[in-house]
Amino acid sequence: MSNLIETAEDGGILRVALNRPDKKNALLPGMYAALAETFERFNTDDSLRVLMLEARGDAFCAGNDMSSFVTPDDNDLDNFPTWRVLAAAIRSDKPLVAAVNGPAVGIGATLLLHFDYVIASENATFHMPFVNLGAVPEGGASLLLPQAIGWRGAAEFLLAGDKMPARRAWQLGLINHMVEKERLETETLAAARRIADKPPQAVRQAKRLMKGDVEPVLSHMREEFIQFGERIKSAEMREAVTAFLQKRKPDFSKL
Repeated sequence: MSNLIETAEDGGILRVALNRPDKKNALLPGMYAALAETFERFNTDDSLRVLMLEARGDAFCAGNDMSSFVTPDDNDLDNFPTWRVLAAAIRSDKPLVAAVNGPAVGIGATLLLHFDYVIASENATFHMPFVNLGAVPEGGASLLLPQAIGWRGAAEFLLAGDKMPARRAWQLGLINHMVEKERLETETLAAARRIADKPPQAVRQAKRLMKGDVEPVLSHMREEFIQFGERIKSAEMREAVTAFLQKRKPDFSKL
């Protein structure tokens, strides 16, 4: 799986790229494990000052690969790769920067809630279709999204399951900037460089002060994971996922 997650160090910036463009960078279990190791290394390596997440191809991340979906174990969440990625992002006191080059779906969108500086291309979209699939939000989204963009903005994502264009995401404050596709990498790398060139301990201390206690977020995310696991067993989610894989409209009329 190492070739599906590319990493490179660039003057204190750890560049991490999702590299499964033929599948819209949908995440496989092995990709989560590689990302978890990468985020955890970033958090403990003092030579790395900023993590910059990007993606190859025309999509940022299509979320979980539904054909390889793994059910979390409520009794061992701390070792579940998806949890490890999100927990490492939440606990990071170093800046996380993202370049969103296209559709960001599911965890591809909720992971960004833990990033500090997000730049998206004009053709990017953001979609958290958990209820569409008979599931509940994950990644702390049900707590952080209302805090970030207000209750009604969050309802567009989490209750209506709407897909948001980059301009709407920018209007709501979900992203920092929207740029032309051709400028995305240059602009994001420049932002990462500006931050990496600042006094590193001052930056980390400022971020810790901004975030405060992260344990309530982790506790809320744990509850989301538990309820998500319960929803996986539901008839609603079975019908939604089956319909998705069969490329048809789900029928919830008899459920």
